[in-house]
Amino acid sequence: MFAAEIVMKSKDNRRSVRSVVDMPTRIAGDNDWRAITRVLDISRHGARLQCNTPLPKGLIVWLTIDDSKPRRGEVVWTNNGDAAIKFDQPLAAAATMAIVEKYGNRVKPDTLLDEMIIFR
Repeated sequence: MFAAEIVMKSKDNRRSVRSVVDMPTRIAGDNDWRAITRVLDISRHGARLQCNTPLPKGLIVWLTIDDSKPRRGEVVWTNNGDAAIKFDQPLAAAATMAIVEKYGNRVKPDTLLDEMIIFR
């Protein structure tokens, strides 16, 4: 059995590449509500969240990423507890890379291929 990750160029018209992450974070709304959420993927222009609180399309939220200032965005879709937000202002490329470096699923460079294969 062989396991591999294949990354293919998206056929949609996204403005920036999405990266899979697992990042706990907080969101807040303009009317003082707050919720704990998890970022599942992120790009310079937006993020996909997993929430316990339903977020309606069009809702304006403030996403806190690590210790940085909250970033304003709009919910553009929701589906069974997942929601996507589009940032009003894109993240800097270096900031996005730092998030992926810290929270992304990575394989250590010295990991042997045999150690990465999972037998079920």
